Amino acid sequence: MTKHLISFFFSILLIGLASCLNEKEDLSNNPHPSAVSIQTNTLAPDIESTVFTIDETNLTISNSDSIAYDSRIDKLVPVFSFAEGVEQILINGTIWNTTDSIDFSSPVIIQFKAKDKLTTAEYTFKVNKHTVDPEAITWTKRADNFTNLTNIEEMAGLWFQSQAILFVQKGNETFVLKSNNGQTWTEATSSNIPLEVSTILVHKNAILAISKNHHLITSVDGINWSIISSSDEISFINILCSLQNKAWIVGDKNNITYIYSYNSESETITEVTTVSDKLPYIEVSKAMMKTKNGIEKSVLISGKNNNDTPVYSVFSSMTGDYWVNVITETASLTFGERIHATAIWLDSKLLLFGGSTANNNNLLDVYISSDEGYTWEIASSNKQLPVEIGARKKMIGFVDSNNTLWLIGGIDALGNIQSDVWQGRLNKFDFIKQD
Repeated sequence: MTKHLISFFFSILLIGLASCLNEKEDLSNNPHPSAVSIQTNTLAPDIESTVFTIDETNLTISNSDSIAYDSRIDKLVPVFSFAEGVEQILINGTIWNTTDSIDFSSPVIIQFKAKDKLTTAEYTFKVNKHTVDPEAITWTKRADNFTNLTNIEEMAGLWFQSQAILFVQKGNETFVLKSNNGQTWTEATSSNIPLEVSTILVHKNAILAISKNHHLITSVDGINWSIISSSDEISFINILCSLQNKAWIVGDKNNITYIYSYNSESETITEVTTVSDKLPYIEVSKAMMKTKNGIEKSVLISGKNNNDTPVYSVFSSMTGDYWVNVITETASLTFGERIHATAIWLDSKLLLFGGSTANNNNLLDVYISSDEGYTWEIASSNKQLPVEIGARKKMIGFVDSNNTLWLIGGIDALGNIQSDVWQGRLNKFDFIKQD
């Protein structure tokens, strides 16, 4: 019996010992987190979907894609996952209860203590956010006087074949200036055909314009021009847009104003439809854009109709022959009565710079539309023009192949033609991923 008792107590001892050993095995010595996220916070939009990387070598936690510039990061609640769990978490040396918010305005030291209560891992946790406003346009003056020409009557310009091309009108002479940086310009005299510089437009691989005697003309370099239509039957007035592989042009025939299409492949000009009295096509602001579905669309903003009457509205077209007034009669035209403004399509938005009132008072403000011209509002301060530019009308404006916005010259409040060059850069286009 004694032997049985000894055997029994020995078995109990072995079971207890095994239990202690198992308990010791459960005391993990791995304090490293396996995943990190941050709880939803209305002051930091999309913070919950931000990806944070855990670097166990350098003991850092951070996000490579910075969060929004205007995000608040002083009250964030992180969520940690562990392969084996931890005993305790300390934030900058203070025990954290896992629910209190943490100020990430500067890097935070986080210490994880394993379940063995001995092993620790100390990480530097940094929440990266943009320090520069991505929606702001940063303006740089590239040139004060890009030309020595005097007595300039009118200017126009566009981006063509990887360079800016300006057309400067002096009487029957047209001077052409070219630049790829806005600082240095080469100058030449346009040959053979006097043109109305305000009518120029890029169509496919060429430049179209209307000559002084109202013919449709074309050029592949902006200097040498050839006549497309030499008939005096049609008196062309302005080129509206390039859509559907055709250029769309307004012209008079027998005292009736029509929209014509020009097919450069077949070199044919076709009379399409008469022009509505409501359509602005003289001294009008023009811009090309794309719908959310990627369809090209043209807009005409505030100009004069065939009665030389100001039309303050926005017309759009996806075909070139059919134009729709996107501003309803009951809606107020936020940007008011203005002509000679500069319309730009940038970052899926329409921007309207400057211009003048019907009384010829120049305007400085910038308006913006995020819905293809249907509604407008004054642009935020980060998209307004530098005060140095001043109130101007007839500024040359375009966006180059690198999404840089160019504004050139224009007429100031005293009626003087300016010859400076400004480039605007939307900050978000220069953002790169942080390492």
